Amino acid sequence: MKAYILVLLFLSSLSHAQETKEENSWDLYQFKIYFENDMFGDFTDAQYSSGEKFNLTYHVNNPKNGLYDLLVSDGLGEEIFLTFNLSNQIYTPVDLTETELIEDDRPYAGWTYVEAGMHKSTNKTMNSLSLKVGMIGPASCSQEIQTGIHKLVNAGLPKGWDNQLSNELGVNLSYIYKQRYAPKPVFGWLESAVIPYGQINLGNVSTLAALGTFVRVGYNIPKDFGLATMNIGGESNIPAYDENLHSLEKNWSLSFNISLTGSAVARDIFLDGNTFKSSHSVDKNIFVAYASVGLSARYKTFTIDVTNTRNTKKGDKEGPLQDVGTVIVSWQF
Repeated sequence: MKAYILVLLFLSSLSHAQETKEENSWDLYQFKIYFENDMFGDFTDAQYSSGEKFNLTYHVNNPKNGLYDLLVSDGLGEEIFLTFNLSNQIYTPVDLTETELIEDDRPYAGWTYVEAGMHKSTNKTMNSLSLKVGMIGPASCSQEIQTGIHKLVNAGLPKGWDNQLSNELGVNLSYIYKQRYAPKPVFGWLESAVIPYGQINLGNVSTLAALGTFVRVGYNIPKDFGLATMNIGGESNIPAYDENLHSLEKNWSLSFNISLTGSAVARDIFLDGNTFKSSHSVDKNIFVAYASVGLSARYKTFTIDVTNTRNTKKGDKEGPLQDVGTVIVSWQF
């Protein structure tokens, strides 16, 4: 109940900002669709199996609501963006044909959640605060989602969902800080940007601290704070203050992207099991590393980002590495 009250207060404050037209008006900036799956990598359909996210990003004009002051900046010119997401993520053991509990592998689990985020960007820094609230367990409908996808692609059906985690309300707060360094172009056209960042997650779903760096190199690269997966790195494509419009003056943008991240994990419900009920769990690794490579291409207002991420094993019984692909399709308004 307390979690629901917190979410309602958070969202009502944002709604009040929208209603006060003379002070705060929202313009729809971007719509994004995320699709993550290991079919782009090792295609084992295990560990982190799949994720989908639908995103709306709004630009706030003349922000006066005190809620925006929760995020600090250097005061040299700033913009506020609000993001709203509807997402689902699914985690499964290696053997999807086994109907009984697999004690030495991670449990079946999934969660479906809504997320509200607030982002304050300057031309060099960005602060982000986001809140995720959703259901883990049968109420997430993850079994139905995975089964439906497998039927659609004519793959074998997962048979162990009777052993999934129990229903639990998931509440997670995330704070991310990023800096952006953009050297002068080489040859007059080859641009680059280096974006180091830090991330802290707090909640019953994920509690961790992470440090990473994202790098873009290419032609007329986006003047933003980089890309991210659904789990690591925050929201993608949040623009830098007063700079991104310059890249839109040219119809085409193309960049090669790499990122490296290390995280220290205190809690991962998809390995540790339910918080308030007895459930299946496995020993997790506290330290997890991620390495990503990918491409971004934009024509006018349409952008596609493709990334492959390899991470070290999250649980003791998993294979040494997992590959997960991320595809982000975006329309800018």
